[in-house]
Amino acid sequence: MIFSSNPELQDAIVEFLVGRGATIKSLHAQLKIERSLSLRAVYKAVDKLIDAGVILKVRKQIMLD
Repeated sequence: MIFSSNPELQDAIVEFLVGRGATIKSLHAQLKIERSLSLRAVYKAVDKLIDAGVILKVRKQIMLD
């Protein structure tokens, strides 16, 4: 849930992408500072957000839709 005291990975991705685009690897590097997670976990969360229509992926860049 967005803005909860313990945000989920998908919420953290959306918050990070507000106002900017990023690559999945740079997103992983930034999120890894705050929590312990694998690159595969970030890819899975991004894929779920793409399927839900929340974010777009253009080549290597991801951004909010």
